[in-house]
Amino acid sequence: MTGRCAGLFYGFGRLWVTEDDSELARFEAGDKEGDSGPTAELEILCGDIARLIYDAVRERADFRFGDRVDSLEQDGSGVDVSFDSSRQARYDLVVVAEGVGSSTRELVFPGENMPRWMDITIAYFSIPGQPVDSDYARQYNTTGGRGAALQPGRDGRLGAYLGIQKKPEGEHEWSEEQQRRFIHDLFADEGWEFPRIPAAMEEVDDFYFDVLRQVHMPRWSNGRVVLTGDAPGARLRCRASAPPWPWSALMCWPANWRRQAMRRRRWRSTSASCGPSSRKGRARRRSCHGCCGRIRRSA
Repeated sequence: MTGRCAGLFYGFGRLWVTEDDSELARFEAGDKEGDSGPTAELEILCGDIARLIYDAVRERADFRFGDRVDSLEQDGSGVDVSFDSSRQARYDLVVVAEGVGSSTRELVFPGENMPRWMDITIAYFSIPGQPVDSDYARQYNTTGGRGAALQPGRDGRLGAYLGIQKKPEGEHEWSEEQQRRFIHDLFADEGWEFPRIPAAMEEVDDFYFDVLRQVHMPRWSNGRVVLTGDAPGARLRCRASAPPWPWSALMCWPANWRRQAMRRRRWRSTSASCGPSSRKGRARRRSCHGCCGRIRRSA
């Protein structure tokens, strides 16, 4: 049975399906030890992690929502930070953990990030669930390098994950309205759970859109300002290859973390979530999924 405790999600597994929602391959959550397979028995959503951290420390930390860093000036004893809201403060240490699109990173390390584009554009949001929805996450791939997945989430909602394999054309800099229209036009006339997903997208307030890229930085600290998380060395938007939480920005990151980041930067994008471009490619992939699913179930 699917269950949730403190944000922890006990998943059944993942199904690869056809346009009429017929099962093509099934990967049970407990099929494989560890978390290197296509699904995991225990999962926690990023939003739930953020909520758990916030609930644990909100009485002891100052949270400023809806604001951003406008400028930083540092000397030997601290960093003066000016915010977009016109507030100012001085800190002993500034840790930047804003992700691949960090604007604060560019204030401290202007022009130093040389991104490597992964040729995948994605959108995430949640939609209302329906009684007929499966307890399994469902993955559907169509032609044109497009794919989508629906995953059971909290409060009767489904996480919708959509992607397309394409060269970047500055889509991450578009307005949210343009990004929503882009996704709608890509998927509205497809089979499977479309046009349900684009229609529900019009009403959501948690729409997220990005163009996946690696962050390539020659350094991860500058005086009392330090980068962590995806900001200094992400291989993809949701997978960090940066070092652990720093204790001091005055110390350089250990060399072994840099070596790990450099190894991960050599990995190429396989566009696994988006799928092949042609009908023949989709047929070959479906055959492979079916074989893999049967092998895992019989193992």
